[in-house]
Amino acid sequence: MLSMESVGFFVAGLSIIGLLRVLFAFRELRGELHDQRLLLNSTRCKMEILQSRIALGDSHERRLRDLESRADVGDRAAQHASYDDATRLVQKGAASGQLARSCGLSRGEAQLVHALWSKDVELS
Repeated sequence: MLSMESVGFFVAGLSIIGLLRVLFAFRELRGELHDQRLLLNSTRCKMEILQSRIALGDSHERRLRDLESRADVGDRAAQHASYDDATRLVQKGAASGQLARSCGLSRGEAQLVHALWSKDVELS
């Protein structure tokens, strides 16, 4: 038969074993929690990088639209300048063929400018 003292040691031993198992499980969970925090921080950094890239992309897109708009304005100004040059040439006596070559106008445009600004045309 077992003595009370033996039973006490046995229960104490089981308690210590149980306590050690709880401590090891706690340590393992603490390590997993640390790993999860590292993963969470890494994910946050990646999200910030993606958000920055998206914002940068939006900024570049706005800049590109602005540059395209400026180019369109420049094209319209250049076209207007070529009509002004054609008008001056007509007033100096240039023919429509010369307008087309000198000012980059189509033949129809050159003929129209010539017809509108030529001194030879009589208005009814």
